[in-house]
Amino acid sequence: MREGFSRDLEKHREAAERAEERLRASEKRALLEIDRERSTATRLQKELDETARRAESKDADHRRASESVQAQLGDVRHQAGVLQGTLDVAQTENLRLHAEMMTLREAPLCAGRPGLASFGWRP
Repeated sequence: MREGFSRDLEKHREAAERAEERLRASEKRALLEIDRERSTATRLQKELDETARRAESKDADHRRASESVQAQLGDVRHQAGVLQGTLDVAQTENLRLHAEMMTLREAPLCAGRPGLASFGWRP
């Protein structure tokens, strides 16, 4: 009986040792997987931070470009206004000169001054 008991005890020890080895191997795999996941999480966080930094930088660049274009647009609108004013003055002067010319052209001869028609001017 002692022999049977010793054999059973030895088998249980061996089974316990194998179970303990499997447990250590499982713990080792779990720790390696946890380490890989931590490394992946750290890498992804760094990538996220870098992407956010680049996005902020690009946003600032676009904001500066937009402000520059807005300033240029304001300058161009001002120049267009100045040119429109100049054009209005020129058109008004042109109409005045045209009216004066028509008046002179149609004016009768007076005081020895011939009208423009006498100089061969035809509209």
